[in-house]
Amino acid sequence: VTTSRDNTPNGTVVRTDQVISDYETIALAADVTINSVLPSGRQLVADPTVVLAAGQQVCHFGVITGESCGTIERVNNGWFTMDNGVVSQKGDSGGPVYVMADNGKAVIVGLFNSTWGRLPAAVSWQATGQQLREDAGLGGAAVKPVVNAAASVGN
Repeated sequence: VTTSRDNTPNGTVVRTDQVISDYETIALAADVTINSVLPSGRQLVADPTVVLAAGQQVCHFGVITGESCGTIERVNNGWFTMDNGVVSQKGDSGGPVYVMADNGKAVIVGLFNSTWGRLPAAVSWQATGQQLREDAGLGGAAVKPVVNAAASVGN
């Protein structure tokens, strides 16, 4: 682990205006090939223009549960909850949450975090990327390796 941040509250009460950050970065050996293809064969890409909204169709890939799809239940401050078919189990944390693009690709919008009450929850990809850039002292500068490394989550 090269850097990390996790301020996920421990308990069942979370304010919707509370900022949640939860990530880890790792250094890969030089001989490791990064792969941005989900087990379904769909390519996972980043698109900073995607804006999350309640009711939006979304899918999650978890190492334990595989792929499940549903809708965004609520968008909060840097995190969101999902419902209507999105499932998760212990061990799915860190898996990608994505929306389907018209071109058949999956656009990452979050990283699975935990379950809030009965609802699966994820930290926002954009908010996590911004927090990582700030933690690395890069401000708002784009960091290409962050997108590539995180795109392999769940493979």
